[in-house]
Amino acid sequence: MKKCFILLLAMLLLLTGCQFTTQKAEPLSGMEITYLDVGNADCEIIRMEDGTNIVIDAGTKDQSGNIIRALKRKGIRKIDYLIATHPHADHIGGMEDIIDSAEIGTVVFPSVVHTSKTYENLLKKIKEKEIPAVKAESGVVLHETDRCKIQLVAPKKDEKYESLNNYSAVLHIAYGNTTFLFAGDAEKLSENEMLNYEIRSDVLKVGHHGSRTSSSEKFIAKVNPRIAVISCGKDNEYGHPHQETLETLKNAEVYRTDKNGDIIIHTDGTNLTVATEK
Repeated sequence: MKKCFILLLAMLLLLTGCQFTTQKAEPLSGMEITYLDVGNADCEIIRMEDGTNIVIDAGTKDQSGNIIRALKRKGIRKIDYLIATHPHADHIGGMEDIIDSAEIGTVVFPSVVHTSKTYENLLKKIKEKEIPAVKAESGVVLHETDRCKIQLVAPKKDEKYESLNNYSAVLHIAYGNTTFLFAGDAEKLSENEMLNYEIRSDVLKVGHHGSRTSSSEKFIAKVNPRIAVISCGKDNEYGHPHQETLETLKNAEVYRTDKNGDIIIHTDGTNLTVATEK
């Protein structure tokens, strides 16, 4: 089974193709990031003034309708980069439905074998739709213009991890003079490896829903976020976010999807504005 999926992953990284579309996108000045309230799961939608659209993760299966409606409200015609940070169901559960409902330019995911049905079905869907794939690893630049650079800072190239969370694709965006980091579920081991990169960020999407497994003091000190966003579910069974993490983030302005609902951050490259659903 493992050999089969390693082969399938290798094939996916060579495929090319495209799909169909939705409605016309609304004009945008600057960059807008929406941290969707998808319970104790993750999904971020990024829109740029040059027309580039990025979706990071897709919550659980039961959240796919919520995500698709959000994409339609924003008038997104094409997802240029669909990023599956790692194969856990709370990050990729809704991704099949998104692929069926929108045109996808490229999928990005780490090279890791995982035999859950959710992940198997996603890989089959990507192959069926012939969507180009990029292997997520530190140092890969996904998008670069005079105004913007989008780079992966994790997982470490060719590294093998015991925890699936440490395979998380971690995205750093520099847009004008503003910076953003999306930490997936990366734990402290991966965070320590990221210290070799430029990860200082004005806005941090906090790792692993605010769990104590992530957000080490050394990592947070280097990122030095002004704003921290935690994607977590109300009264979730894991107790996310953990108090230790909140204490580590005491110097940042913290927003939480369980308390604030959808969180939208806009930047013109210099200034940041935050709007919340609640």
